[in-house]
Amino acid sequence: MNLLPFIKAELLLTNTDKNHPFRHFFLSTFGKYPETRTVVNRGVTEDLEITFFTDSRTPKVEQIKENNKVSALFYHPGKLLQLRLYGQAHIITRRD
Repeated sequence: MNLLPFIKAELLLTNTDKNHPFRHFFLSTFGKYPETRTVVNRGVTEDLEITFFTDSRTPKVEQIKENNKVSALFYHPGKLLQLRLYGQAHIITRRD
């Protein structure tokens, strides 16, 4: 069974449904030890690139610069669905 279309649809719903359970997810980065924190999903592209914002002074920014391999964990309590993703994070800065 190919779950990708279902997972993609659920992730894309977060672009319009601010109450979707996948709106908040756990992001793990690697410093001296693995570190996990909750972040807010700010958008998902058709290519399943996920955007989140963070303060540039947080430890995760330096950790991503040193090792951009990350994992993300999403959980949907209504569907009892846990989604684990592995990928690479990239720092994008906005200068006004």
